[in-house]
Amino acid sequence: MDTIQMLHQMCHDELSNADVNAIRENRGFSEQETASRALLENFYLSDIGVEAALNTLTHPEVVFLHWLAYIDKEVPITAFIRIYKSAQGSRYATYTERYKPVFEKVRRTLIRKGVLLFAEDHSLYDANTKNERRRYRFPRQFARFLPPLIQSPTKLAGAGERHADLLRRKLKTVIPGEPPIKGDIRKDYELQLVNGDLYMGAHPFKTERLLEWQRVCWSSAMPFSYQNMDEHEVTIIWRSDQGYVVPPIQTVTYVFSRLAEDEWLRPGQLSQPLRVFCNTSIKAEDICESGWRWGCLVRQTVDDVTYYRPATIGRDTDVTPQDYLCAFDEQDLLVNLETIPYPALDLLKCSADLRVADVDGPYLTASPSLVKIGRSLKSLQGQALTAWLQEHAPTFRRTLEMAEARWGKQIVHQHLLIAQVNDLGLRVQMEETFQDPLKVRFLPNDYIVCPRDMLKAVRKVVAGAGHVIKEVTNDA
Repeated sequence: MDTIQMLHQMCHDELSNADVNAIRENRGFSEQETASRALLENFYLSDIGVEAALNTLTHPEVVFLHWLAYIDKEVPITAFIRIYKSAQGSRYATYTERYKPVFEKVRRTLIRKGVLLFAEDHSLYDANTKNERRRYRFPRQFARFLPPLIQSPTKLAGAGERHADLLRRKLKTVIPGEPPIKGDIRKDYELQLVNGDLYMGAHPFKTERLLEWQRVCWSSAMPFSYQNMDEHEVTIIWRSDQGYVVPPIQTVTYVFSRLAEDEWLRPGQLSQPLRVFCNTSIKAEDICESGWRWGCLVRQTVDDVTYYRPATIGRDTDVTPQDYLCAFDEQDLLVNLETIPYPALDLLKCSADLRVADVDGPYLTASPSLVKIGRSLKSLQGQALTAWLQEHAPTFRRTLEMAEARWGKQIVHQHLLIAQVNDLGLRVQMEETFQDPLKVRFLPNDYIVCPRDMLKAVRKVVAGAGHVIKEVTNDA
């Protein structure tokens, strides 16, 4: 059920008059706004009284609603055992006997506060009782009014202690002979140069993927029982009948993401979110220590208490292109992987072919690529790096000028073939054979265009129709 369906069913079929009266009082609705169930339905998702109602909840209830907001899904009554375990009946009782006290607790503390939707899901044919069929959802419209997930974070000055720069060490592994990183997830994130392009596993290199590698290594370093899953492939899973489970690393990342710049947390403050989000007991100290060792967190100790917060990539505002590039007349650029800012590498690989430099140290060479510059010209214009290349690197300057002169007049492609089909019968036959525009695209003035790997299939159709392909190569 979506939010609107659940709201309609709750207002018209589920709420008692006592429930409506309590919601009116707790949300601050007027008598007129709740004079009928239709009016209550109309005003329920408004902002009226939401913040005040949420501020009356206990901290575990606030954390639980943060979890519901995070997964943005409906859950069964069993999910509330995470915070109302004491209300649960005997494990040997029937479903109704076991969870009716839990439902009554939810009704008093959340439903009657006007902050939680619930309704029966009649599509659950294997559910025999009303309590089994009921589903609960926190309206996403209320999420911005939630109280802080962590109560009283500590404000500390300073950047904190950072572990070794593993991102930089990882980047340098593209150079043959660089030592590997202990615990590295190499299969999916191995750095390599392929035909002038920098790849990380099967994907083009991006700073975001480098950070993803760091988080995956953090997750893999945890004890197996804490990992739950491969985090970069699955976001949430279903555990037993108690609702969705968020992996510990994702939980901690979410909690830290809600801190202000000067706010820090003790590991113990993560215990409640971890217990609710992950539905298990987890040592927050283990997660924080592992996150620090993988460079995802920074830490500082005050009065024998260790605090953590997320590590950030420095903006390197004081680093200029001459600090990481060496330009020589009519030669390729020399790129220093030890000092180049990650955003600058993202930009450089969009304009150049990269290769391992024939010098000692973590260096690459970069030669201008007209094809890449043509694809990225708009994003390159106005960048400080581009201005530096135009001034100090003659080969890049000429290529950039050529791309700008041809912009809008000439499209440069790799592995793309273009042909003119003058015979009407052959063109009709090709249109019937190649209906997928991603394989062969038919253009005005009898032209067609196709990827190079389609040449064999096109040649077969042309030969079958009694024609031949005349090839022309532009060597300019």
